[in-house]
Amino acid sequence: MKKLTIKKLKKDINRLWSWLFEKRSEIFEMNYKDAFMAQIVVEILQSSKTNNFNLIPLYNLRPIHPVDNRDNTIQATKKRIEILNIHKNKLLKNKKVTRNDLAKYLPSATYIRGVPINDKEFYIFDGNGRIEALKQTFCPSDNMKIEVDVYHPANLKRTLKNIEKLRKMHEMI
Repeated sequence: MKKLTIKKLKKDINRLWSWLFEKRSEIFEMNYKDAFMAQIVVEILQSSKTNNFNLIPLYNLRPIHPVDNRDNTIQATKKRIEILNIHKNKLLKNKKVTRNDLAKYLPSATYIRGVPINDKEFYIFDGNGRIEALKQTFCPSDNMKIEVDVYHPANLKRTLKNIEKLRKMHEMI
């Protein structure tokens, strides 16, 4: 049993390092809201006993923070939209963007990851920039579904409360 716990901890640490490495260009611009968000992400990763991939309607995905207005983020979003527009017809035909599509067209250190708000809606805690690019490429009537790695934190109620607090800090609610 102890081995399994250490193995999970190593996996969680690797995920955190991957996430931090991806955010390295933003590190000097981070503030207390970013620290609170990192705390939420670590809690989700550490307390989730299970996670599974689900196809979820694009417009049922809610960001936990706004997409930054930092230069590198704006440029990354524009580049993602350009790439998506090249492959838009193919993706529209399938009515979905799978994790393989995401890895091919919008590569990242992590999958798009979220937690359930209810049976239909999800907060995205990793991949908000990719979701923003997808929403700027596809409209609600396209009925696109996105493959999301859904986590189930041990104390979902507390996690949702913290996410809502973060969203208030960002004036999203």
